[in-house]
Amino acid sequence: MKEEQVKYYFSKAGTVSSWWEPETSDKSHIFAREIKLLEKMLDGEKANDALDIACGKGRVSRMLNQRRLKTISLDISQEMLDIGYQRGDIAKMQRGDGEDLHFDDESFDVVTCIDALVHFPNYKKAINEAHRVLRPNGVYLCTTSNTYDLGFIPRAISKGIRAISNGESSSKGEGIFRYIAPSEIRRVLINQRFQIEEETRLGVLAPVEIKDKNGKDFYLISESFSRRYDNLDRLLENIPVINQLAILSVYKARK
Repeated sequence: MKEEQVKYYFSKAGTVSSWWEPETSDKSHIFAREIKLLEKMLDGEKANDALDIACGKGRVSRMLNQRRLKTISLDISQEMLDIGYQRGDIAKMQRGDGEDLHFDDESFDVVTCIDALVHFPNYKKAINEAHRVLRPNGVYLCTTSNTYDLGFIPRAISKGIRAISNGESSSKGEGIFRYIAPSEIRRVLINQRFQIEEETRLGVLAPVEIKDKNGKDFYLISESFSRRYDNLDRLLENIPVINQLAILSVYKARK
């Protein structure tokens, strides 16, 4: 990932704001469970304030504000911040880069970075910055997209077919997205002096969308199927080995 390219893309109007709608996407039911899990992870925490890094349009900020945490919502995209503020999900916004936080050491009780580390050119630096601005015993909540989810093999086959058919193998996320293996994110958190208290997998039976040789999108696992078997999905998420196929890993770490 090229840092200049990625940060230009996400800071430019009309780019990420046009497609990042987790609450209305085909995976919205999984993102809804993600929010409930984050809430549960904060239950019992004695926290007064929070920093929501790469907040987007503010769905996590909304949850933090509802918990009466004094929350600063930070994003590199002013457009995303404005949308969240207009919606009422963001109360206090600040434009900024999660890899270079302009806050003093030990400024927050809670720091979140949800569904965003996969877009950071240097996500290790972003995690280090989160650790720096957390107070002692503070909580860091983050997520990452797993490398080998259930859609990995069909996506790889689809990419190969397109490459053979028409030489086109790129996707919408090419250059601005990377999968991060759970083993890697755990190692980085530990190296940055965090103690991992919880790791949860979400979305084994998540919708899987791939492209055929003509570049047309179709679903291998449809949204309706994923929603219909949501209860089964919750069971699969708790079975070792099988839950390795989930799309998301959610972490609670303590400074």
